[in-house]
Amino acid sequence: MRPAELIEARVHSETGDLDGEELREIGDLPNRVVVRLQEHAGLEVMTDGKYRRNTYFSHLFERMGSLEFDHNAEQGWDNTNDKRDKVGD
Repeated sequence: MRPAELIEARVHSETGDLDGEELREIGDLPNRVVVRLQEHAGLEVMTDGKYRRNTYFSHLFERMGSLEFDHNAEQGWDNTNDKRDKVGD
């Protein structure tokens, strides 16, 4: 659902060809467009589509520390430190 130019910009950002400010500028227009579409539809609660994140849940992976999102993995995630911790252990 993300615009192609934003997806391409994210790839360039990950390879270091585009800095964070440039990525933010490219993401500004799609954010404004998606909010305006929701305004015109009459929605009372709106979202910017979480376009500034790789995925709507990527912030969870970033904060957990031992997980990294892997776009090539069959499940989409990988336990990078191979810990098998359980909640409460």
